[in-house]
Amino acid sequence: MIENYPTLSTLVTYAFPCLSLALAPLLLGMTEKVKATVLGDRNVSIFTHYRDLYSMWRRDNANTLYSPIIQKIAPMLLLIPLIPIILMLPAGTSLPAMISFSGDLVLIMILLSLYRFIQISMAMDSALPLPMIGASRWTTLSILTDPILLLSMITASILTRASSLSGVCVPYTQLSEYAVAPLILIFLAMVALILCETGRIPFDFSTPGFETTQVHRLLTVNYSGKELAMITYANALKYWILIQIASTITFVHLQNLFYDILMQFLLPFMIAGIIGVFDAIRPKTRLTHQPRILIGAMVLSLVALAFAIISTLSATEQS
Repeated sequence: MIENYPTLSTLVTYAFPCLSLALAPLLLGMTEKVKATVLGDRNVSIFTHYRDLYSMWRRDNANTLYSPIIQKIAPMLLLIPLIPIILMLPAGTSLPAMISFSGDLVLIMILLSLYRFIQISMAMDSALPLPMIGASRWTTLSILTDPILLLSMITASILTRASSLSGVCVPYTQLSEYAVAPLILIFLAMVALILCETGRIPFDFSTPGFETTQVHRLLTVNYSGKELAMITYANALKYWILIQIASTITFVHLQNLFYDILMQFLLPFMIAGIIGVFDAIRPKTRLTHQPRILIGAMVLSLVALAFAIISTLSATEQS
């Protein structure tokens, strides 16, 4: 199937990063649209984030000549770790990423950690109370999110015997029947990770108006204009990246070109819609209770890892 369409396969491989950069705000808008629909608001558009970005870009920045240098350049620096990750996202089993090598899963984790470091640095450098409170809260939660992503990637690597994100995206014929349970557990853990990393319920309010109880929005309360637009776009890119990683390492793919193209765009929007429903029906939990949710997701990842090791050892003994 792949050999019949070499030109189309190459075209999609190179076009997928460009489409990712263009569709990231649309994915976030899908979540907001579903959330608003569940709450009975029919006036929210799926393209609302494009309009917001355009409105922010037309405004002036809040920084002055006396603002710290890190505070000025941090919005641009946020995009630097995300662009390489976009290039390492595969478009499917038959469509490897533009950049793929053994061990790129570790590099993806390092780049996501660098993104978080820049977020916290720009908040701490402002020396303002609210951003520093947000940085403190976000640091507390991020300690528990990294192990979830690490364990999920290790589990996917064991199940597929691959160490790259493109290698993890394998046809269903290469997976054993014991891989279903670990993949389901990984998916549940990754959903909790996405909710925390992108500031969704039950970890954070995604709408303004509750600044003193929020986490992510506190990091950017001192930004406006073009700088806020870059930060908002970077958050949308991170949302796209995390959902793409979750769909890549947890959903089984067929070695079919058109199926890959369809599912690689359909699955993220389905996951975004599920997150929107969850965001609408669930209340925000207390900050002191949020680590319990992440610890539960970490336990799910550990159980999935144990299942993966046991199933791999069983398959090795049978062969």
